[in-house]
This record gives sequence, C-alpha cells and structure tokens, in this order.
Amino acid sequence: WSEEKIPDINTWFKCDFGDLQEAGNMPSYEASNLKPSTRYYVCSYAENSEGLSYSDVAEFTTKALPSAPAIETGTISKITHNSATVSGNVLNIGNDTGITDHGHVWSTSPAPTVDNLKTSLGKKNQAGVFSSELKGLSPNVTYYIRAYAVNSIGMSYGEEKTFTTLPDEMKISTSSVESITHNCATLGGQITYDGGNVVAERGVCWSESKNPTVDGSHQMSLDQGEKFSVRVETLEPLTSYYYRAYV
Repeated sequence: WSEEKIPDINTWFKCDFGDLQEAGNMPSYEASNLKPSTRYYVCSYAENSEGLSYSDVAEFTTKALPSAPAIETGTISKITHNSATVSGNVLNIGNDTGITDHGHVWSTSPAPTVDNLKTSLGKKNQAGVFSSELKGLSPNVTYYIRAYAVNSIGMSYGEEKTFTTLPDEMKISTSSVESITHNCATLGGQITYDGGNVVAERGVCWSESKNPTVDGSHQMSLDQGEKFSVRVETLEPLTSYYYRAYV
C-alpha cells in the first residue's frame, strides 16, 4: 500500500504472509502508522518461480484526526416575554464516535457555558441543524446564548448571540380607602408584577360612575415603590365615589 497509484513491492509498504501451497483467501492485515486524512492505494500480490502478479488496485482514505465538534449558533425566533426558539447547526461531529450531548446555553452575562442554563438534546451521530425551546425566561431581559456540542474529545461552542425578551402586561391592585373626611380621602394601590416594564407613572383615578379612567379625575403619586398612594382633597361631601389605581 502507498500514496502512489502504481504498485511496486520494492517501494510500497507491504506485508508478507509467506508460502501458500494452494489457492484460497489470504489472512487480513491491520496496517498501522497511516497518515490521517490521506488517500491510500492498495493491492494484493503473489510471487512464484514464474514471476510476480498484482491484483487490481483499490483505494481508501483515512479519517481525519479526532477532534471536538464544529458547531454554530443559528437564528433566534418566536420571542415572547418568557420564551424563545433558537436554532443551531452541527457542522462536523469531530471524526469521533458521535456527539454525546448538544443544545444551547444561555445567561444574562456574556460567554454562557454548560454550567449555566441549558437545553440537553442528547446524542447526535451526524451533522445537521437542531433547535431549542427556551422557557421560563424573565420579561424585558437581555440574554446571551450559544450553541454547544460535546464528544469524547471535548466541548465546542458556537458564536455568541443576544436577544431581549418582550415586556409582559403589568398587574396592579387597588388598596382600601383611608382617612375619609367631608372632602378628602387617601387612595392607593400596589404593583404586584411589573412584567419587566419601567413604570413611567402611577396613581389613582376616581369618578361618581363605575370604572373610572385617567380620562377623568385622576392624580399621580410621587411614590416610587411597589405600594403608592395619593391624598385627594377635591371631593364633594356625602358623595359616593368609585376609584381604582392605575399605572
């Protein structure tokens, strides 16, 4: 066998099985010390007193050196306030027995690893695309994400990408009225879930009709926390009011 196409037992690598007294199959032989990623040409030979004969030449290419997988991070889609879909692509399993695990890793800090949050999509024996469903994300938060794949040689990560989840709808409750006089009352509320939003204004609206809105009487609170209140001093005596908090 050799990297050259024309066989010659004087210049090629060879094995010698010795004398053979009758026709039949020759033993197999394990050639060693071959170069990786190299095409070799091989043939059988036999020699007797009349001369030397060669079989037809066959060829084979050795595999590349085992390596960690090659992988890239794909596109990010279907982003909501708490979920997203991310694709990936295994370019090469690494000339190994196969990928033992693959998926995506993500974090709120750069360069996430498998020690952070991750999907685990399991074994993969050939190159190709895949996708991960990310769930349980926080609203209006920027995440860093990378694809990953691991085989017996090592771990590989794809390029880092970022995305930001959408804000969610805020939730708010109205507090009980306090300190009622003939023309004043303390009204308030509490933000129970901000949904990742930045609160621009909070306060209370009121009316003599049900379901008051900020299009009618309302007052902004100067409080900055989750709980807030206002002191309304423009009410009429002996009058029933409806009120509710707003953000």
